[in-house]
Amino acid sequence: MAVVERELDVFRMEKHRAFQERFLPLAEAAVEKIQEKLSRGDEVQILVTNHGSLRETERCIARRHILEVLESGYAIEYQGRCGRTMNALLLGYVKIGKGEYRPLHVAVSIDEGANTVYIKTAYDPRSRRWQWDENFERRILFQQ
Repeated sequence: MAVVERELDVFRMEKHRAFQERFLPLAEAAVEKIQEKLSRGDEVQILVTNHGSLRETERCIARRHILEVLESGYAIEYQGRCGRTMNALLLGYVKIGKGEYRPLHVAVSIDEGANTVYIKTAYDPRSRRWQWDENFERRILFQQ
């Protein structure tokens, strides 16, 4: 049984890596466009979903840290499309003290046509350390 589960994990990881190699550039481009608009001061609507707002409070994540990741973080996963929006997972390191930084993952949906970003959720990837590589940039294990 353990051998079958391990083979399934390896298959899922390889499938995920191939998917990311193919589609991550789309997420990177969408995030860069939004970041350029934000840096120029163009109007970009940033909305937080109810789920995102709840998790932000439960996980003690400051809204300014989420916005900081949106402004200066980078896409680490393409998570698909839903109609006009592209879903991506961003990683950024936010300052929490003198010389101290915290990794932060922020899941977003980007509607480039409407210049709108939906913040779906945010979390500290250290809470799922087993799921990520040492830099929290690449998923290495999947939940069953």
